[in-house]
Amino acid sequence: MGGWRDQVEIVDSLDSFFIKMRAIQSRSPRVSWRGQAKLEWNLETPAHRYLVKSLANAPRQDWIQAERALWATFVNQARTHLDQRELEQLGLGSADQSVDANHWSVWRTILPRHYGLPTRLLDWTRSPWVAVHFASIDYRECDGVVWWFDDLQFEDQCDQMWRDIGFKVQNETVSPDEHIESEEVWICKLHRRLTFDRMYAQHGLFSVASKIDQAHDRIVDQLFPELKRGQIVIKASAKPAICDALRLMNITSTSLGVPRADAIAAEASRTDFK
Repeated sequence: MGGWRDQVEIVDSLDSFFIKMRAIQSRSPRVSWRGQAKLEWNLETPAHRYLVKSLANAPRQDWIQAERALWATFVNQARTHLDQRELEQLGLGSADQSVDANHWSVWRTILPRHYGLPTRLLDWTRSPWVAVHFASIDYRECDGVVWWFDDLQFEDQCDQMWRDIGFKVQNETVSPDEHIESEEVWICKLHRRLTFDRMYAQHGLFSVASKIDQAHDRIVDQLFPELKRGQIVIKASAKPAICDALRLMNITSTSLGVPRADAIAAEASRTDFK
């Protein structure tokens, strides 16, 4: 089938995006989408983009330690700004508790990721409208892109991947935490019901992989070459009109949520791990 970037369609309006989107959905009833404001960007996780600045040539274990230290910094600074539901998602009973890097879990990175903290999670959405918003809202001088893949086929191929690697599958799932430091190359989605308003607003889900320093599109190309997937390129000239049309649908940065803890995540992100 070729690589992810070989499956490309180009649109110059929200109407033409809708036509392409409906054609994809007619072939793939359940699709995951991701919008990026620059076509040139690969599917690199926020942790990859952030940590490569200081750890480009460092051993993999240094990347893992830095990832977990960054998470602990965020949790310890943000806990007094979070409600009880959010504290429980971080494994905390109250805002008085503190954590260290040993408390890290891939599940506990979901909430910090949606507050903007760089993690190994890559955000996706069930909503093509949310994806085209993120593809269009910034870098108006550049073409944007909506990445997509067939959700059901991805899950089937993940199940086969786990069996091929030899990881034990329980109740048709594998816990990423058990294999996060494995030398095997793997990728999967995270499945968990969360009472988190921003995730609901963005119809959010995540992909996660064993290799924190590899782009997810390259991992998928390596592991799942037959997966139905592709890109819809959003022409730069169409971005303003697309955002105007989405605003009429109440799809804006504000409606998708920008709470207080974002600033704390940004501050934690300035930690230097050299």
